[in-house]
Parts: sequence; C-alpha cells; structure tokens
Amino acid sequence: MRSGSSAANRFMTPGRWAILGTLAAILILLLLNLYYQWIQTDIWQEERAAERIAVDAAQLTDISETEKFVWDEVVWIVRGSAQDGQQLMVWVTDGKADVVPASEGVTEQTVREKLLAARPGADIIRIRPGLYNGQKIWEAYYSLPEKPLRYYYEFFAFADGSPVSQFRLTNKYSS
Repeated sequence: MRSGSSAANRFMTPGRWAILGTLAAILILLLLNLYYQWIQTDIWQEERAAERIAVDAAQLTDISETEKFVWDEVVWIVRGSAQDGQQLMVWVTDGKADVVPASEGVTEQTVREKLLAARPGADIIRIRPGLYNGQKIWEAYYSLPEKPLRYYYEFFAFADGSPVSQFRLTNKYSS
C-alpha cells in the first residue's frame, strides 16, 4: 500500500525545488540588504550633512571624497573642487566648516615619502587627513618589520608635513 507521499513527490519536482530555493535565496539577500541600509542610514545622513555644509562654505562644484575622522572629536573632511577648478579640503566639525586650499598643505604622497624616509621598511596601511588637538594633520597608520609585529599611528602637520605625534599600539598577540 502506498502512502499519499507520491502526490507530494509529483507536485515538488526538482525544478520547483530549484525555484523555491532561488526565491528563498533572493528573499534572504533582500532582507540582508534592507538590514545593511537600516544600519548605515545614520552614517549616510551625517555624511550628506557634512557635504552640504562643505558645499555651502566652500562653494564646491564637485566632491571627490568625504572621510570621517575620529580622534579627539568627530570631523568630516570633504575634498572637492571649486568653480575655478581649485582643489579644496574642508574640515567640518560641529556644523562649522574650515576651508583650506589643498595647495596650502602637503600632499598625501609627501607624507608617504617622509614616513618611509624616517621609517624604512614601514608597511603603510593608510594615510588620511584628520584633526588632532585642533590642528589639521595627516594620519599615517602603519606597521614596522619587527617581531612581534606592532602597529603605529603617526600624525604629520597638514601645513608642512612635520611630525606632530606618534602612538605605538600595544601588541595584542606576543609571539
């Protein structure tokens, strides 16, 4: 005697299982996307607000990059160009903007060269603009080829590239 499972087997063919699995995967991806957007909404709103402040203060016509920097305080650095083509950097803190022509400071490449000259063999992870004790800086995050491996933050003055401060991070794992 056969059970009623043969009708179910005829209804759920391999093609229907594939369609059901695909729909389930799409639903999961859609839900993950919605969750990601929900998590990021506040950050994106902060970024857009900083960009609006920078555009109003510097009359930017094009924004090339916006970065959030957190050390003593939260600061957004907006890079862009004005109508005359001049490259500008705008430091936005607490709703106030400080506009500086990029030509008034050293470049990221200059900081990279200074760091490598002072610390040969450094593995530079990133260099980005920031604000430290109210001073515009370039932050370099790097490691040195030493045992155990350690990471460093070093700040360079935005205006002339001179070293401002260095922080050696504690070694989490000793070898």
